[in-house]
Amino acid sequence: MRLLARLSNEYVKGGSRLAASAIAKLQACCSLGLWSWEEARCKELMAARLAEQGCALPEPRLAFSVKSWMGSDLIAPGSTIEATIEFERLHAGKGSGEPYQRTLRMRGQQSVTVFESYTCLLSRQAAGSGGGAGSVLDTLVIDVEDFEQQVVTTRLKFCAPLEPGDYYLSAQLLLPAVLGVEANASCGFTVSRIDDERFATDDEDDDYD
Repeated sequence: MRLLARLSNEYVKGGSRLAASAIAKLQACCSLGLWSWEEARCKELMAARLAEQGCALPEPRLAFSVKSWMGSDLIAPGSTIEATIEFERLHAGKGSGEPYQRTLRMRGQQSVTVFESYTCLLSRQAAGSGGGAGSVLDTLVIDVEDFEQQVVTTRLKFCAPLEPGDYYLSAQLLLPAVLGVEANASCGFTVSRIDDERFATDDEDDDYD
């Protein structure tokens, strides 16, 4: 498990999303004592474990978007942009048993109970100045502290590419505590040329705010 954790860390940024995903799934299989993330028999065994505890099978529905952090309609080269990762927990409120996972985490000097902990891999769909096609942009851990919470939203800021053009990103959400649970989404955004006349229009509009 230590070797797998070390390999996973190697792919946090810049490495292959496919490799990072495969390692994360392998870690989950080892932890759960099952031999495959995809095989139907393993999913049946996982579902039986949850049923014994009276828990509903987690079902996240993922949405992913990118915009200018400053609220502009345009994204300038090298400017700060904000990615929003939001997923709906379709299983919230279902099931009659206790939560299948309880983990204590420190938030500053206080401990909080985490009921679900998702791994989210953000990656590039095409090669660019920041990395190759399929390379990992960032890896996030998204904790759910309210088991009845229906929608979970996380935001991440990063710099837009320096070259104007169209860019596409992918988000893959995994739940390591429950085998086979994952969701995927993608989005695109455009980096405009710095001499685009619309930037001047935005500046004029800001003068009247």
